[in-house]
Amino acid sequence: MGKIKGIYTKDKLIKKQVIKLIKKHKTRDPLEIIKNLDIGIIFYDLGNINGFYQKAGKIKIIHINNKLKEGFKTYVLAHQLGHAILHPNENYLCLSNNIFDKTNIIETEANIFASQLFFVIFFLIKSI
Repeated sequence: MGKIKGIYTKDKLIKKQVIKLIKKHKTRDPLEIIKNLDIGIIFYDLGNINGFYQKAGKIKIIHINNKLKEGFKTYVLAHQLGHAILHPNENYLCLSNNIFDKTNIIETEANIFASQLFFVIFFLIKSI
């Protein structure tokens, strides 16, 4: 029971961070937000990897597989933005193509962030 409450609490905190980002940048577009935050973006063929976030010193970079379909590429951008916001000092590369693996808390949090950015957030903003 405590574990479920912890996940729920984290979900609410992520939701608040997403709302704050959307209000500040006046967009839900992850590409625009990434550019506004001066996070570098590199698109290239990553083979079986969808994308990853990297921090080298003070430089933040999001790497995206340019072979992804546009809709999924946008989701991966949002997911990687989630890593940049939620885990800014982590250099974590998930080699699995399954970003929806619920056993990996870092990936789960990035998925919650991306989901909030796309699907739930517009209902919340209307109520604020």
